[in-house]
Amino acid sequence: HNANSVDSIISQIEEMGAQVFHAQKGKCANISWDYLSGIDDIKQEVEDTLMLLILHPEKYARVTSGTREDTSENSRPKAVLFEGPPGCGKTTMARMIANKAEISMIYLPLEAVVSKWYGEAEQRLSLIMDLTGKLAELDKNKGALLFL
Repeated sequence: HNANSVDSIISQIEEMGAQVFHAQKGKCANISWDYLSGIDDIKQEVEDTLMLLILHPEKYARVTSGTREDTSENSRPKAVLFEGPPGCGKTTMARMIANKAEISMIYLPLEAVVSKWYGEAEQRLSLIMDLTGKLAELDKNKGALLFL
């Protein structure tokens, strides 16, 4: 494999203990927002911010130009923090976001990052973020979702 091919990058990511889920494939391919109930406010917030930015950046820019002082790319949401007990839908929500945006999702359990050696966890996390960025660029520059 070419060191910068999609397959090569996916192999490197998986060697680090992560799983790569491709959009529109696997268990969650046909799952809609309706699959998760009781969190309508969270779904709406994700839809209004993150999904609007990913799927319709021009509309997002128009909306923010009238509602925000800072409309630069640095002020746009790049991360979402889901918190809650096991089984409340955090991973499923991340998979649905990736599927709806038609981007790959990298699931990285923290056990794959932590190390007893000083600085190694930071190096691993930096490498996985670099590889995620490369994957996003190679995948028609649509992006990728890193789920920790």
